[in-house]
Amino acid sequence: MKRKKLALLTINPESEQGTYVMNGVFAQCNAYGYDVAVISPMVHSSHYFKDYLEGELRIYDIVNFDLFDGVLITPVPMQEEQNTNLVERLLDKFKKECHVPVVAIDEQFGDYDIAYAGEVSGITTIASHIVKKHGCKNIAVLTGPKQVAVSDERLDIIKSYMASQGVELDDSRIVYGDFWYTSGENLAKDIIEGRFEKPEAVICTSDHMAIGLTNALIEGGIQVPGDIAVVGYGGTMEAAMNYPPVTTYEYDQGHNGASAVNRIVHLIEPEREIIPAAIAGEMNICLGTSCGCSENPNKMRNKLRGYLQSTNYAWDAETQTQGISLAEMTDSYIAETFTSMDNVDDCIKKIYESLYLLKPYNRFYMCMNTDWLESKRFSNEYSREMNMVIYSDMAKKLHGYENHVFWGSNGLKTFDRNIMLPIFDDALAAQIPGLEDIVPGEDIFDEPQVYYFTPLHYGNVSMGYVVMQNPLTYPVRTTSVYRTYIRYINNALEMSRAKNIISNLSEHDQLTGLYNRRGMERAFIEWKEDTLMELKKHPEKEYNIMALVIDMNNLKIINDTEGHEAGDIGINVIAKAALMTCRGREITARGGGDEFYILGIGEYTEADGIDFINRFKKNIEIVNDSLGEVKYSAAAGYAIKSFAECDDYHAVLDEADVQMYVDKRASKKARYD
Repeated sequence: MKRKKLALLTINPESEQGTYVMNGVFAQCNAYGYDVAVISPMVHSSHYFKDYLEGELRIYDIVNFDLFDGVLITPVPMQEEQNTNLVERLLDKFKKECHVPVVAIDEQFGDYDIAYAGEVSGITTIASHIVKKHGCKNIAVLTGPKQVAVSDERLDIIKSYMASQGVELDDSRIVYGDFWYTSGENLAKDIIEGRFEKPEAVICTSDHMAIGLTNALIEGGIQVPGDIAVVGYGGTMEAAMNYPPVTTYEYDQGHNGASAVNRIVHLIEPEREIIPAAIAGEMNICLGTSCGCSENPNKMRNKLRGYLQSTNYAWDAETQTQGISLAEMTDSYIAETFTSMDNVDDCIKKIYESLYLLKPYNRFYMCMNTDWLESKRFSNEYSREMNMVIYSDMAKKLHGYENHVFWGSNGLKTFDRNIMLPIFDDALAAQIPGLEDIVPGEDIFDEPQVYYFTPLHYGNVSMGYVVMQNPLTYPVRTTSVYRTYIRYINNALEMSRAKNIISNLSEHDQLTGLYNRRGMERAFIEWKEDTLMELKKHPEKEYNIMALVIDMNNLKIINDTEGHEAGDIGINVIAKAALMTCRGREITARGGGDEFYILGIGEYTEADGIDFINRFKKNIEIVNDSLGEVKYSAAAGYAIKSFAECDDYHAVLDEADVQMYVDKRASKKARYD
């Protein structure tokens, strides 16, 4: 029996808040034996590059709620700067598509259940610090939006505490914001310009608002804490790194994530015993200097150490096991390596070879739109069918590029986007090398897993998505290293796509879509190299080069009498008939004007050559029948030479050209007889 699976829809997962929430979700899901799929853009919801943001947000489009037993969502970080568009957009998707239990974390999301761990101890601690430690009476409160659960609760706690201490908090001293920097900046502007009476202290119910307020006040000539004391809430690294560092409270958002899992477990399995989640104590205050205290250097040092582990080289045995740092990734010059690849095949291969930069990941998948290489795309969205281009298993039961990259191979290629990932479908999973022996209906992996779904796009144009998989006992975070690596992939894929378009334009005939002479030359050289490698493995095989030369009849007369449009139709008739004649391994090209070629390397015989000519003539009749009264024709000749004796196709084409003229003369003689 398969484990239950939850989806967590969040945003900017590498943020401190996102990390804490995921810590709680992962720990609790692991305790219950649940899998988790994290579907998330890698940027803030207020990201300034709107086209890029739209490309990121489209990752939510791939969610198929029917694959999950329940869904968790984090509305708070999805509506920075009081922009509710994303939440409204997702709420509409949930109402139309979601039929499983949903629990929102920290804030209401439509009429769905909400998991919000009480914050009495944390908010009371920070308010007490201002009232008792610093003796402030004239206090303003900057909180989140009105009628939002988390805003209301934090404000009510402050009101209740201050009333218990005999400190008045008039409604005029309460300011509603959006938990983001801009709210603090706006309040600072009102204080500086005299629209809001200057208080002794401001209690901000988020660190971001406190940072925005502190910095804007100082910029406006008001000293913090000399003129106004400021405290925040959340315990973020930004608060510790700010100058001056902001006094805050490091509350346990992981508890909120764990509580959400408990709530959804109750909805899914009401008979199951609920596992209690840990609650933070009251000693989590992080002293900065924004309130007038001396800062606690140990708190800041610990946060800075955690930050540097993801950006600089590891410096001890413990941190060396945590994966590649951002500095190491930068020094790998992988961005330059990616973009220097000459073609799509080499780019995909190099992405696979560079996945060591994400270690210690467990498994990695790259899924691409089936139309991502097309020069003219009819939609910026995900295609209905997806290509699994890369599957990488860190354990590497089967080694090598050929077992992990499906691009251009005969392995697993396409899957319905509703499946989200081939590993979620037993029949598709069994097609992945190393997983052929899975038991349908049973878990593939021995322990609960986490799957991080991340979008691939260029601007607002979706190309696909990647998935990083790990056991919940060692989930490997989506850090700035991961985000940067995915950005490198985005740029590399777009560069490869552009090069592919340019290559196609230079190597293909624009009227028929067939190879031109340049394209035929390159394709034949690649085929020749593959054949030589094949013959090293199987020297007993006897390969020949076969060539057909085709020449359309009467093109000049048609152009002169019927017009060039009729001539173009005739050229396409011959091109289509030539393509229909191929068995799938031959190269078809337009040599220019009214001349066409078919080239092949294989175990061809004279009988094959005759068969090709006969089928080509028959195919012209078939295409002509679909056009009506106008009839087009062509002469054709073939030649076959041993690959071992003549590995240059030009000599074979020359002989086939002679035979084509023999056919053309015979056709003319037949018309006059």
